[in-house]
Amino acid sequence: MTLFDKEKEMHPSYGMISISRASAGGGGIPLFGSAMRHGNFFILKVKKGSRRHDLSQDWYSTEGLPYIEVLLSPSQFVSMITTMNIGTGVPCTIGAIDGKQVEPCPPQAAETERIRTLFKENMQSLASELADMITKADAILDKKSLNKDDKGFLRGAVRRVQQFFNSNSGFAADQFNKATDKMTAQAKAEVEDFIMTAIQRAGLKAIAEAGGDLSILQLPEGESNEG
Repeated sequence: MTLFDKEKEMHPSYGMISISRASAGGGGIPLFGSAMRHGNFFILKVKKGSRRHDLSQDWYSTEGLPYIEVLLSPSQFVSMITTMNIGTGVPCTIGAIDGKQVEPCPPQAAETERIRTLFKENMQSLASELADMITKADAILDKKSLNKDDKGFLRGAVRRVQQFFNSNSGFAADQFNKATDKMTAQAKAEVEDFIMTAIQRAGLKAIAEAGGDLSILQLPEGESNEG
């Protein structure tokens, strides 16, 4: 009698979870919550589970298509593990639900680009406002004498420009630097993951070429055993 002759035990609460490395060609794919395109990422899957008992131990198998398939960038994977109980969670990309592929994630705009666009819009708004101020200022300065309201308008116009640059330019620069640091950290995690994957593959290849047995590192697809 073989393992597969044993009765399969199933229950709605039984599940199997796995995470694997994956790669994408063509310059990588966009992932939710990341401005980069990722050539290397992780795939987390949750499937129905079943159990068989044989040879004095339990054997666990997956059943059917995944309930859900989730993609994570290397930095998102690390954040998920290291920031438990903090915030509302870490962005991830839904790849499939109940075995049905979800529409691919659209490209994510870089925060640096958002800041640059917002600053440009603010500058255009200020330029329009300044044009109106200059027109009014020219009309005031053409007068032979200035009254209290005229002087108040000119002082206000100068202060408006000063206030804009004091409050907005510094803030925009700070936000730009923070966004750049975040993208650098994401890129670093991506590169480190690529290097570790390459080292791992090279190590396994070296073991195989030296005549080592890699079968001890592998299990049949969909099968795992306790302990």
